[in-house]
Amino acid sequence: SKNGIELGRKLFYDGRLSRNNTISCGFCHIQENAFTHHGHNISHGIDDRLGIRNAPSIQNLAFLNRFMWDGVIHDLAQQSISPISNEDEMDSSIEEIVFKLKNDINYRYLFKSVFGDENINGERILNALGQFMAAMISSNSRYDSYLKKEGNLTDEEKNGMNLFQKKCSSCHNGALFTDESFRNTGQYYDAQYKDGGRFRVTLDSIDFMKFRVPSLRNIELTKPYM
Repeated sequence: SKNGIELGRKLFYDGRLSRNNTISCGFCHIQENAFTHHGHNISHGIDDRLGIRNAPSIQNLAFLNRFMWDGVIHDLAQQSISPISNEDEMDSSIEEIVFKLKNDINYRYLFKSVFGDENINGERILNALGQFMAAMISSNSRYDSYLKKEGNLTDEEKNGMNLFQKKCSSCHNGALFTDESFRNTGQYYDAQYKDGGRFRVTLDSIDFMKFRVPSLRNIELTKPYM
């Protein structure tokens, strides 16, 4: 709902979701950079602690089946639990957030407008955050206009599109430019961060250093890559 998205947006930019009230979701997912942590090879969170990865873009999540670089989350409404509870990101908990917000008059009003009463609980917080993230849709690029025959591409862009379709679209396909598979692209294992990719989820050696194929939408804004 409109009110649900507005509540989710307010929560998304509220530092109180972190232990010391300084790190919001929007701290790492920066809007002008397609909701990525632009300019940081590895994202940093609370107390300037380094994580093990760069925060992924959160565009078009409503159409994906798995989330995070390793696909560990399957439900968008539950996705926020991971950064909230991670000690290097927000280092908090749903219980702590509820305690901070339950006496906030503005939040009580917003929760009532969305859910029918002023009760603030974890399920509703996650629901609202999920609604806001699901509303971040990228679907109006020049390429989209070209496909709809409402615009055109330059000859150089068309040559690039043909090359892309021959060499890249087996993984980066469809409207989302990802097949949601997990691939090993030759990234080396960094002993400092100890990130084995999907292996951390499945513990299957075949998944070592495999990561979710990223969407290429808004890619000019989302560096660094891989």
